[in-house]
Parts: sequence; structure tokens; C-alpha cells
Amino acid sequence: MPRSFRPTLLALVAGLALTLPSPASGGDRSGLQELAFTTAYGFSDRDRIEVIPFYARFAWLFPDVIDEPLANVNLNLKWFLEPWVAGVTSPKQNAVEFGITPIGLKLEYDAGQQVVPFLIAGTGVMYTGLGGYDLSGPFEFASFGGAGIELFLTDQLAMSFAWRWRHISNAGIEEPNRGLDTQFVMVGLDWFPKR
Repeated sequence: MPRSFRPTLLALVAGLALTLPSPASGGDRSGLQELAFTTAYGFSDRDRIEVIPFYARFAWLFPDVIDEPLANVNLNLKWFLEPWVAGVTSPKQNAVEFGITPIGLKLEYDAGQQVVPFLIAGTGVMYTGLGGYDLSGPFEFASFGGAGIELFLTDQLAMSFAWRWRHISNAGIEEPNRGLDTQFVMVGLDWFPKR
């Protein structure tokens, strides 16, 4: 794109964003904003490792100083807490994982439409029973990023469909620390009590 078009395109996008209707919720933006239950199928980057996790997500909006400017352009930025448990299979062994993501962020565009796109990222701690993959022990850090959509079935209930990429490692605390990357396809049921 030629440089001369960039300021014009930016002004057009900003102008369009400012003319969009105010957030559909218009209601109470305090307290719990989302409760979700999700399952997934994950496949690793090596050794045919497969992961079947179950997640619960609890999400809140940020304070007004952050929330209000975003809400004016139909964006919701949420902090979430996500505990999870998973079964793991591999040619070498079967195992169990569990963990918690205390630092999670979700950005969604919601102007009251039926299909709401979102980006998601987070980091947390976990335990894995998976051995023999240069992970240096059962306690690991897990970081992820992804994207998806929520398909609203009612005003407050949605099915979610997402993709997530996760990296686990011990952050160099012990060696070897090869880490393990896993991609997930996800489906869930999300409830938005104040939408």
C-alpha cells in the first residue's frame, strides 16, 4: 500500500469506528461478564502427542478508565481466570495435565451482532504427567494466544469456536528445557449475564 494512502485509510477507519452505535449492552458493565465452559482437541508439534482439555473461564471488564473508551467503539477488553484439566495421549504414555491461567486477556468486538469475533491470550502455570519429552519435570509455565468467534443463540448465550496455540516450558529454570507447542481447535458454551 502506498504511504500516501495510509493516513487516509487510518482516518476513514477511525471515522467509521466513531459513527458505530454505542455498545449493545448499555447495561451493567461491573462484576462477572462471562462464564464459559470449553473443550478442545490439541495436537503437538512432535511425537503425535494429543491433548483433550476442559476449561472453565470467568471474565471481568477492566476499570472504567480503560473500559469506557473501548466501549465507545464496541470493544470489550476482559481479564479472565481459566482453570483447566486435560487428558494426554502419546505413543510413549498417557498422562493427565491440569493448570490455571491467572493472567488472561480477551478482546472482542460486540455491537450487539449475532457473530462476535475475539482475540485471546494468557499465561499461567500447570502440572503435566507427560515425561520423556525434555520438559525437565512436571511443573511448567503455559502461554497461549488465539482467535475465534462467538455465535449467539440468545441475547446472553453463545457457542464459541476458536483456535489456540500453546507453548509450555519451565522458562529455563531447569535443563533440558525443550518445551512443547500444541495447537487446539476449540468449541464451548459461553454465558454473558450482563450483555
